[in-house]
Amino acid sequence: MNYDNRSVSFGSLELGYRIEGDGPLKVLLLHGLRSHSGTWRRVIPGLSRAATVVAPSLPSRTGDATSELAELYTEQVSAVCAHAGLSHAVVVGNSMGGWVAMRLLSKHRNLVSRIVLEDTAGSDSEDVRTLERSQIAVLIVWGESDGILPVTSGRELHSRLPRSELRVISGAGHVPHWETPEAFSGVLGEFLGRR
Repeated sequence: MNYDNRSVSFGSLELGYRIEGDGPLKVLLLHGLRSHSGTWRRVIPGLSRAATVVAPSLPSRTGDATSELAELYTEQVSAVCAHAGLSHAVVVGNSMGGWVAMRLLSKHRNLVSRIVLEDTAGSDSEDVRTLERSQIAVLIVWGESDGILPVTSGRELHSRLPRSELRVISGAGHVPHWETPEAFSGVLGEFLGRR
């Protein structure tokens, strides 16, 4: 099922994305490696009642999460944001999407107001240092039973980011927004409600 309802050209590619809502709060949702915008469909309806929500579908790539891939995805996300008229968004990234969220802060600061890192990749990258220096508010969400990136990674990341808070979701693995959408939406909603 293709969940996208818009697209933008990026070189020879057509990048699809989902946009819903027209609220003043802007939320950008970035999926993990080899995934798509449809993984957010359990949380977008609730979010879009009060926000403008954009969820790109980034092209699937084989191999592991790398800094080079984070760079490529960052430029693709920037193109989607320009097409959707999105800036100063709360950027929510799962796994590889979390790394892209951090890279967006490094490369396109105007696109990012706050960051939510959900079971994020790239927690040992240079982009974390940029996040440390930025002093923006960060919510770290981790599935207690993540078998890919253990919750200890989330705790260590939290210790490095002075303005972060950590929320561990019981019953969730690597993708809490899909596995436990109500719990994830509750945690995210609290963070979004703060100005």
